[in-house]
Amino acid sequence: MSLRADLAEIIADTALTDLLRKRLDEARTCREYGAHLSSVIMLGSVLEGVLHDVAIQHHAEASRCQLAPKDRNGRPRPIQQWSLIQLVDVAHACGWIELDARRFSHELREYRNMVHPARELADMHHPDEDTVAICWNVVVAALNDLSRLHRER
Repeated sequence: MSLRADLAEIIADTALTDLLRKRLDEARTCREYGAHLSSVIMLGSVLEGVLHDVAIQHHAEASRCQLAPKDRNGRPRPIQQWSLIQLVDVAHACGWIELDARRFSHELREYRNMVHPARELADMHHPDEDTVAICWNVVVAALNDLSRLHRER
């Protein structure tokens, strides 16, 4: 799967675009040198950063979404407080990413959470080259979906 998206097409903030490009490059470098867990963590970070920015760009639509996280009074919480999984679910519900990107992003989040050593020990699984390849394709699919969103609007 090839990345057809340019982060600058998706992200409104140029400083964030530069930061996320560096993280994507870092994920690639980690992948090439066998730092599989680090690569997965970086990929999860890129996905979260991009979805966060897109949700902010489309704040009204995201906040109206039935899946938007709510406070105790039933009002949408500020997007800055949304978790990766909430961002993914809202992105899918709003039609920004397709079902495959949503489903596999849930798994990417699970692997990204191995940033916590106890989680990695509890899972008794350590990411390898195949894990990184899968996670890479999840991020590519989501970015390609988001790129289409911005070209169509």
